[in-house]
Amino acid sequence: ITAGYVTDVLTDAAIDFMKRNADEPFFVYLPYNVCHYPFWVPDPYIKKYLDKGLSLTNARIYGMLDNADENIGRVLETLDEIGQAEDTLVIFMTDNGGISDHFRAGLRGQKATVYEGGVRVPFFARWPGHFPAGAKVEAMAQHIDVFPTLCELIGADLPRGRKIDGKS
Repeated sequence: ITAGYVTDVLTDAAIDFMKRNADEPFFVYLPYNVCHYPFWVPDPYIKKYLDKGLSLTNARIYGMLDNADENIGRVLETLDEIGQAEDTLVIFMTDNGGISDHFRAGLRGQKATVYEGGVRVPFFARWPGHFPAGAKVEAMAQHIDVFPTLCELIGADLPRGRKIDGKS
């Protein structure tokens, strides 16, 4: 039986796996459920947003993001600790637009809308020594482009006999 806040529990398991496999190639898929309903996070993450006057729902959303940010930091620190930072491609992406009533980055709409605020999402890739830090790519891309891009990066052929919708 596992106990604890799910984002922390998933991160702990990923870190344990990376440490146990530090001497061989590994793949970790770490899908957090933030920020999705139910909007729950330990109380310490909520207080600073309540103190700023946000509603309880929005305070929980931002608290969930703070917790996820800390956990992503823990994963990156672990890669440094085990000497795998330069040999590991880390990708961060989300599934749809934001849900907060506040920050929209100037985009119209939010989750469940067809406007940019509902469909445009962050995508960050970190691979020291391979990707220049702070580089920004303006090209349009979708989730379907991740697989062919990864295949190209590692020198693997795309599967034959099936249609691949994305492109590198």
